[in-house]
Amino acid sequence: MLTLALLLIGFAFLPFAKVYANPGTETLRPMGVGTTTQLSKYPSSQSYNWECVDEETADEDVTYVYRVESGFYTSSKYDTYAIQDHSLGSGTINSVTIYIRCRMSDTPWGTHWAKTVIRTHDNNYYGNQNNLGTSYVNYYTQYSTNPYTTSAWTWSEVDAMEAGVQLAGDVGIQSRCTQVWVVVDYTPQVPEFPYGELAVLAIGFAILLANTGALRWSRIQPRTRSLGRQAFWKASIKGSNLPSGHAL
Repeated sequence: MLTLALLLIGFAFLPFAKVYANPGTETLRPMGVGTTTQLSKYPSSQSYNWECVDEETADEDVTYVYRVESGFYTSSKYDTYAIQDHSLGSGTINSVTIYIRCRMSDTPWGTHWAKTVIRTHDNNYYGNQNNLGTSYVNYYTQYSTNPYTTSAWTWSEVDAMEAGVQLAGDVGIQSRCTQVWVVVDYTPQVPEFPYGELAVLAIGFAILLANTGALRWSRIQPRTRSLGRQAFWKASIKGSNLPSGHAL
């Protein structure tokens, strides 16, 4: 029972032991309707806008969301989407980066641009304006900290956030977005055995061996008078000798 108790004490301290491994990343994609849906979708047969931007491999003009304006002026609209909860990441979050893949449908007559959108703590945050060309390009905005708290991201904030895209266009030419995704960069935290816990486990292991008869100590008398009353002790496990030590 004592051995078991010591082992349990050692393992009880493991959650407080922290050592950090090499950084990792986890990619999260749209998986549901977010707070705001303003953009048009293609094809119109898709049930929801997020279904047009959630693919792992870009399908380009097969599915996308878009903004088009019939007049000679620029206007913008945006979507935000519910994002997958994390499943692999753990430890410290180094950054959260939102990506969008966008283009315009034809040679421009006016201004066509795209911005990333991230929603956290009921507030929207927009990336820089990216002027669009006629070929698809990936644009991104990286947040080293949560823009609302200005502190390091937490995993609960990552799970609760929304991500999306803002598109602007005019003169009948579409501004399109075919993909939205989020990459979380993190340094995973894994348990280690600190010295204190190792000592407890070592003591427990020694007691376990002694209780089972596997560990045996033998007293050896000193060979010279200069050692006084000091005696040597020698341990063995199943016939294998361990290094000798001494005690009074």
